[in-house]
Amino acid sequence: MLLVFFLGIFQKGYAQQTIIVPNTFTPNGDGINDELKINLNGNTAVSYNISIFTRWGILMFNTNNVNISWDGRTTSGLKATEGTYFYVLDFNGKQYKGTITLLE
Repeated sequence: MLLVFFLGIFQKGYAQQTIIVPNTFTPNGDGINDELKINLNGNTAVSYNISIFTRWGILMFNTNNVNISWDGRTTSGLKATEGTYFYVLDFNGKQYKGTITLLE
């Protein structure tokens, strides 16, 4: 089962904007939830950066490209271990933080 965390709702003009960050993904090669994808829900990214860290603060993934998803591998290409990771998402001048669980 995939649980989804609604990161935030904010006003832009008259429309509400929602960013969706899944809180769990399973990069096990079965074709279901194999990558962590941030859903901007139609929002335009003027500025975007996401960094994912271990609980010890080691950088696992970083991108400023909204079209690049985390495949559960380290920056050196090794498969990350199952567990909880922390993200920092900078989106259009606002910063959001949370956790992501990687399951095998």
